[in-house]
Amino acid sequence: MASSTDKIQRLEDKKEEIINLVGKEVYYLALSKEKMIQENSRIDLGKLFANPNEFIQADWINETTNLNVKRRDADDGSNNGDGYDLITTDHVFTIQSKLRVKQMHLECTRRLNEGGKNDHAANNTGSVRYKVDEADVFIFSKPLGFNGEAKISNYVDIDKWEFITIPAAVLEDPKAPGYCYANVPKSVWGQYVGRAVEVLESEYLKKIGINE
Repeated sequence: MASSTDKIQRLEDKKEEIINLVGKEVYYLALSKEKMIQENSRIDLGKLFANPNEFIQADWINETTNLNVKRRDADDGSNNGDGYDLITTDHVFTIQSKLRVKQMHLECTRRLNEGGKNDHAANNTGSVRYKVDEADVFIFSKPLGFNGEAKISNYVDIDKWEFITIPAAVLEDPKAPGYCYANVPKSVWGQYVGRAVEVLESEYLKKIGINE
């Protein structure tokens, strides 16, 4: 595989050709992505792939499992963006989509709930925790492997990404009943390594009332 330095040079050499073919926005996004790889900028890569991750996960689920899912409708009436990112096409089963390299943190920066409070969930950064009942499962994309130690170039080789599916109920923090962990312990997520498809399918069957 060519290095990011080589890819950047090729992009720059063919700038006009690429822009004419796919547009300026695609050219500059591609250039920026390779620069992030070159600089080992995991935080910026996470920001770049945060939204595409929902499309990546939806396609992976539809191609790999018995479920059929779609992204959440933008006009579903939610003001906070709370709850879930993906939903089965029968509107029964909901999925919160996450992209994580190492730490499996679950705090988010959306607005607080109706009273401006989230007493168990708020912290001094203004982030809040998810409630356990906001989604049926959480799926974590792990672009650098389960332990986050693969080569940074794996970030742009999506076929090498790993996935972890965890039932929302399992993520409940015993110190904050009703809310998910702020940072999921390895003792919890480690039990679900290599079981993403199995957990998705079994949790869906539970939701629709079919016992395995």
